[in-house]
Amino acid sequence: CCEWQPVAANVTVTVHDANETPVPDTTVTVSSWRDDDYWRTETCVTDGEGQCSLITLRSRRNYDSIMFTVDDVTHATLSYHSEGHAELDGDSDGSSIVVSRP
Repeated sequence: CCEWQPVAANVTVTVHDANETPVPDTTVTVSSWRDDDYWRTETCVTDGEGQCSLITLRSRRNYDSIMFTVDDVTHATLSYHSEGHAELDGDSDGSSIVVSRP
């Protein structure tokens, strides 16, 4: 029937403090959902720019989308406030993003 073509969903999370300063060495916990079904939880650690990336290959089943949702953010000296989520480039709500199949 069909040949499987792996497709990668790449999401970058940026963590900053109340003064908009990037926060390195922060662990970000993100849940992934495929077509509204829970898939898995992943973590990444921010770099010196306060960013970390998650790259997920879609499985053999053809999913229409993958949604990434930030569940938690932990840092050695700073507290996480989910109400401080910001959307800077217009492609998410600041807490979650949906990556659709091309």
